[in-house]
Amino acid sequence: MPDDISNRVQALLAIGPYWLSVLSGFYCMVNSQLFDVAFSLSAVSNFMDLKISHEMEKISMEIQILNLTDRLEYMDEVSEWFWHEWGGSQTLEQMKYTTLHTSHKDRVPMTFIALHAEKLVGTVSIWRNDLRCRQDLHPWLTNLFVKKEYEESGTDLLLQQQILKTAKELGYQKVFTITTNDQDYYEKSGWTFKEQAPMTNGIVTNIYYKAF
Repeated sequence: MPDDISNRVQALLAIGPYWLSVLSGFYCMVNSQLFDVAFSLSAVSNFMDLKISHEMEKISMEIQILNLTDRLEYMDEVSEWFWHEWGGSQTLEQMKYTTLHTSHKDRVPMTFIALHAEKLVGTVSIWRNDLRCRQDLHPWLTNLFVKKEYEESGTDLLLQQQILKTAKELGYQKVFTITTNDQDYYEKSGWTFKEQAPMTNGIVTNIYYKAF
C-alpha cells in the first residue's frame, strides 16, 4: 500500500472513535427529544380523554329516562328515528302508527326516551316479541338507539337499565334481545348468548338474554 494511502487510513482509524462518539451523542439527543414530544402528545391525549370522560359523566347525570306516553310531543321524532333505522318497506306514516301502538304506560309494549336538556338523545322499547320464530320467549328489548354524540355518555346503559327494571316490576325473570352485528356490544354490556335463530328474510340472528 502506498505511504500516502496508508497514512490516510491510519488517520481515519484514529478519528473514527471520536466521530462514533459524536454520532452516538447526536442519536441519543434526537431520541430524547422525540421521546419528550411523544410523551407530551400522550399527556395531552390522556388529558383530553379524561376531560371528555368527565363531560360524558356529567351528561349522564343529566339524562332523563321517561315513558314516551308521558311526553307525546316526541312521538313524531321517535317514529322518524325508528323509520330511518329499521323502517324497511314501511312508510313513515305506518311507522308512526306502529310507534303509537307500542307505547303503553303500564304494560308491554312500552317505549322509553332519553332526554338531555329537553333534547331527544336516545330510545328503547320493550315488546312482547321481536322474533317471529321464537314466540315462546318474552319480553324483548328492542329499538335501542342513541345519537352518535351521546354514545360515550352511558345513555345506552341507562336505557337498558330502564327496560330491565320495568320487566322485573312486571314479574318477568328474563329479557331477550336479538342482534346480527352487535354481538361484542351486548356481551360487553353483560348479556348472555343463547342461540342463533333464522329470521324471515333468511338472515341468521343472535339471541341474547339477561336474567334477574
